Amino acid sequence: MNTEISQQLNRIESLLLSQKKVYNVDDLSRVTGYSKSFIYKATASRELPHSSPRHGRLFFDRDAIDDWLLSNPVPTKREMEQISLNYLNK
Repeated sequence: MNTEISQQLNRIESLLLSQKKVYNVDDLSRVTGYSKSFIYKATASRELPHSSPRHGRLFFDRDAIDDWLLSNPVPTKREMEQISLNYLNK
């Protein structure tokens, strides 16, 4: 019974977290699965879009993070075949 309630609470927490517009480091780690260490390194190297209004606390815009997460799409096999055909037809 405890396990079932815990699972339900985790689902509710995930749903609420997905509705937030601004994440902190803990939120971002939970949402993306990246470790806090990775997040701190990525912000220090300015690879990850973030804000730091108080020079220490980090905040992340959900839309900017979504764009960053999807910034390097890998073409499907079909797309690669089409690119090859287009190249050969030139």
